[in-house]
Amino acid sequence: MNGNFTTKSKSGFKTKREAELYGAETEIKANRSQLSIAKELPFPAYYLDWFETYKEANVIQRTKATYI
Repeated sequence: MNGNFTTKSKSGFKTKREAELYGAETEIKANRSQLSIAKELPFPAYYLDWFETYKEANVIQRTKATYI
């Protein structure tokens, strides 16, 4: 690791127990250095990916133009 603090989050568990199990498994992987750290994307590429994934289908054309 390069000394920078990073976090990982996930949601959508059906039960609290399911979330706790996921958290425990993730901690074990982190302790064994088995978690992969995504390559850093340049901000424009990250932003475009975010826009296409979360916003594009839910906004009108004028708003799309504003985002772009």
